[in-house]
Amino acid sequence: MLFLTMSLTLSFIFVLRIPISENHNPKPMKKLYQLNAVTRVVPLLILILGSFTHLQAQRVMHANLFARNPDNSLLHLDANATVYDNAYSNEVDYDDAQKMINAGENLAILRSNTNLVIEARQAIGLADTSFFRMWNLQQRRYVLQIVTEEMSTPGLTAVVKDNYLNTTTNIPLNSTVNINFTVDTDAASGAPDRFQLRYQNILSAPLPVRFTSISGLRKASAVQLQWNIQDEVSMESYTIERAGKNMQFQAVQQISAASKTTYSYTDVSAPTEEQFYRVKATSRNGFVQYSAVIRLEETVKAGVQVHLTQSGRTVNVELKDGVSGRYHFSLVSANGIETPLLTKEIAAGNTQLAMPLPAGLTAGIYYIRMINPGRVMKTTAIQVL
Repeated sequence: MLFLTMSLTLSFIFVLRIPISENHNPKPMKKLYQLNAVTRVVPLLILILGSFTHLQAQRVMHANLFARNPDNSLLHLDANATVYDNAYSNEVDYDDAQKMINAGENLAILRSNTNLVIEARQAIGLADTSFFRMWNLQQRRYVLQIVTEEMSTPGLTAVVKDNYLNTTTNIPLNSTVNINFTVDTDAASGAPDRFQLRYQNILSAPLPVRFTSISGLRKASAVQLQWNIQDEVSMESYTIERAGKNMQFQAVQQISAASKTTYSYTDVSAPTEEQFYRVKATSRNGFVQYSAVIRLEETVKAGVQVHLTQSGRTVNVELKDGVSGRYHFSLVSANGIETPLLTKEIAAGNTQLAMPLPAGLTAGIYYIRMINPGRVMKTTAIQVL
């Protein structure tokens, strides 16, 4: 078998569990290589001699499982690896190595109901997923470490999905990423299928969804949100996120995708202070996109109220209870450069305006500034995509 030598080596290595430092990067194989015909015939001899012949370095993902000790040092428990090359099949065959179970904590790759310690797969095209399987976990802190080598490909992205916390962690390719997690009294926190590594090539396929607009409006003590989309394909969910002035977004609610073009949500627990909202779209294979960010001013008890919505690169302004007179609108960049947008005489009462943004505007956070006839200034943040 192609990987028998490495498989046996891995199995023996993890019988000896040695504490290591936080920055240590253990790898079950320094590199995975294609072996010549001689090494296929005598894998046991190679194991004894500790050497083998290599022809060509390949794209590899290593997954390592650590326990975090009370002094924050790491104890290496188990590992597996996947090599990607079109010479291999995505089916479980003689190029894959089944895992030898040990009495401690185990980390394997589950494929076709088979626990693998080494998996050989075809090069990633549109998408691929590694299904990790863990068992014999104890109630303590752990680290799942993902190491990728020679994996950088135009458009290829990777995330680890935590099915217990329902979160995703971006995995920069050709890097090492440590994911901390804890197993506690909740049995689901130690579920065997808690983690998956999901790949997607965003250049090989259209984006799963395209946001066309997002808007928000305060009504009484609640905030009504609405977002419009196009080209929804293989979407899993939309998560409404909210932030205060610190711009630290937190999830408010998750809505399952339903193959619609318009979604809405009412945030009944919205604070009265200034708030920012955005929507996170998650596809079925873990790819994440974000809508533009909209800002809702703090609840105003009296006087003019201003509400902004975005549709592409047009800003729609709604004035409520405004006084008559000349209004000035301008666009302010993050570094303070102000560009006039519109100066207009407006009658008292409610008014709606549509203001195209300047052509050639680079993506980023900007501010719409309004000065009313009483020289009262209001500023609202927008995100230009």
